[in-house]
Amino acid sequence: MRSSRVLAVVLGLACSASALPAQAPDRSATDQRASANLLGIPFGVVSAEYEQMITRELSLGVGAGIDNNAHSWGEAKVRFYPGAEGPRGFSVGVTAGADRLRGFTGNDCIVICADGSGPKETAFTLGVVLDYGWLIGRTQRFYVGTGVGAKRVYGLDDEQDTNGGFITDYPEVLPVVRFQIGYTF
Repeated sequence: MRSSRVLAVVLGLACSASALPAQAPDRSATDQRASANLLGIPFGVVSAEYEQMITRELSLGVGAGIDNNAHSWGEAKVRFYPGAEGPRGFSVGVTAGADRLRGFTGNDCIVICADGSGPKETAFTLGVVLDYGWLIGRTQRFYVGTGVGAKRVYGLDDEQDTNGGFITDYPEVLPVVRFQIGYTF
């Protein structure tokens, strides 16, 4: 009789313990992320990202964007999350893609000329990004992420004589700044 009570208690605890993880947020439901750079819109930059977690430490993603000078880009990204909680926490990543950009038409330009003059060229880019992401809200699905980095431009001449008769200098390194807001699913 005593052993049947012990067995009943053990079975009851085992059943209730197996039900507890189902009440916690389902982490397998956060293997994908879609987000946009909403802070960039007032500055004339529209960009978005999609990320798929391969493991808790590694993800593959794509990103694309355009700015008010018609500088556009598309890239693939691989991110490593050392804390093994991706897409939450610190990550370091590499990017490879293509940028379509305008060259410098004078010494007043910082990265991309704002006057829209100058020829457009397409170049291959390789870059590095350092990011940090938060999953917030009751269901831990609302994503906020920020990051910085740089990408090197390959395949463009440093100086080019155009039909207009002016010299165009293309940037060799482009800064990467991101502030993403999105949703995980």
